[in-house]
Amino acid sequence: MPRESQDDDELIGCYERKIDPKGRVSIPSVLKNGDQRFIVSIKGDHLEVIPHSKWHELAKERLSQSDSSSPGVIRKWLGQSFASNTDPQGRIRLTEDCLKIIRSNGDHVIFIGLNDKIEIWSPKKWKKILAANS
Repeated sequence: MPRESQDDDELIGCYERKIDPKGRVSIPSVLKNGDQRFIVSIKGDHLEVIPHSKWHELAKERLSQSDSSSPGVIRKWLGQSFASNTDPQGRIRLTEDCLKIIRSNGDHVIFIGLNDKIEIWSPKKWKKILAANS
């Protein structure tokens, strides 16, 4: 796994974290990049976490690229999104719906940095993706 610091503002790398009994998970410090507020969205079989500082730009881009004949897609995406501030320990609280998606057989999750956003996967699903793309 990558080191916990980097020199630029790109959100990159793969990190494993544990969900605590209250449904909180610590965002790796290298992926926070100074942000304390995040928008969390359900994206099928994983979660997407967007730093609030990048949210408006990404939302505007997605809305402009969306098919105006299918407002249900945008409605579902925005309707399943919520804002979450980090607590003093750098954790965000996840909803029960989010936890159902990313918990497989335990309380560990995988954070993936994708340059301008973060994904959270169950380890089991992440391993399948890696195997399929090998």
